[in-house]
Amino acid sequence: LDRTGIALGGFDAHRYRRQVVANSDYRKFEDGLKLTLDIDPALGRRLEQRLERACIEGVCEYGLHRQERALITCFVPSALDADHLHFIDGAGGGYTQAAAMLKRRRLAGPQPAEPAAASGRIDARPPPADLRDRAD
Repeated sequence: LDRTGIALGGFDAHRYRRQVVANSDYRKFEDGLKLTLDIDPALGRRLEQRLERACIEGVCEYGLHRQERALITCFVPSALDADHLHFIDGAGGGYTQAAAMLKRRRLAGPQPAEPAAASGRIDARPPPADLRDRAD
C-alpha cells in the first residue's frame, strides 16, 4: 500500500508513515536531554569529541552508547486515527547503557572519554534517579 499510494478501507499508508515520524518519541527531557540518533560514524566521533570538550569545560556531563540497530515500541489503538505513539530506543539497551557509562564516569572522576562501541545509533542520557550520586 505504501508503494502504490492506494488507500485500503480508510487506511492511507503515506499518511500513516508521516504520522509515525511525527508521533515518535526519540528524545526525552527529564533531568537532561536524552536522544536516540541515527548518524554516520564520522558525525558520531565529532559529537563525542564535542561532548567531551564540554564535559572538560564543566558545561555538561554525558553518557553515550553506540549500536547498529534501534527498537521501536508502538502503541496503535487504531491505524486509522492519528493518536498512535512510538517509543524509540537502541536495540542493545541504548539509554540504559548510556546511563551506565555516565555513572562510571562520575564514579571515576574527570578523565578522557571512554571509547564507545562500533558505529550506529547513539543514545545519550543521564542515569536514572536511583543510580545518581550512589557509590556502588
